[in-house]
Amino acid sequence: MKFKIRALNIKTRQEGLKEFEKIGATAAGSRIMVDKIFPISLKVRGINPLAANILKQEMLARGGDVVTSRDSLMKTGSKADVIIQGTVKSVKSLIGKIKQQPFGLKALSGDLESYIEKLGESRKRKELIISKKEFNLNEDVPVIGILNVTPDSFYDSGYYFKKDKACRRAETIVKEGAQIIDVGGMSTRPGSLPVSFEEEVERIIPVIEYISKNYDILVSA
Repeated sequence: MKFKIRALNIKTRQEGLKEFEKIGATAAGSRIMVDKIFPISLKVRGINPLAANILKQEMLARGGDVVTSRDSLMKTGSKADVIIQGTVKSVKSLIGKIKQQPFGLKALSGDLESYIEKLGESRKRKELIISKKEFNLNEDVPVIGILNVTPDSFYDSGYYFKKDKACRRAETIVKEGAQIIDVGGMSTRPGSLPVSFEEEVERIIPVIEYISKNYDILVSA
């Protein structure tokens, strides 16, 4: 391998900040990126600063990110270390994209491909099965969209209380990539009044029926 690649086991905010500091990331950038959660983080050493910026843009386009140093942001210095963050799926997509790219990215694509293959062999397949739907947690993270059908929701102030608005919001949630929609019929906002079981059912059933009829997506309530 031309590049040294190592998987980082980042579990806490403090661990993330420590690793970001090691590669010379800016304090402001570190505070933003440390709150993002990704299944895998790969530290790659000796990257061309121009290549580092290409990697960052490509991973952002795939829902991931790349932590870079101050020098690579300024396109100065000869080499830089980066931390590629994302899912196995997004990293594999990145590999295909950079195979013909300059600044050493072609060689990096081969090294990443070999590393991801070995990483897959060393990790047990983690599956989540819900109502006959399977999620491979090694490659992707299920996204849950929250849809509150309440007049006093803490988050959206009851904007989706009416069925038509709730259904339009469900369509948006699906388009944004959610695999599960959680429909809430009773607010948990401090000070909110409880509702009867019958009223809660009356609020959520029409919306659940609409979602189930129109989209191949899991619904919880």
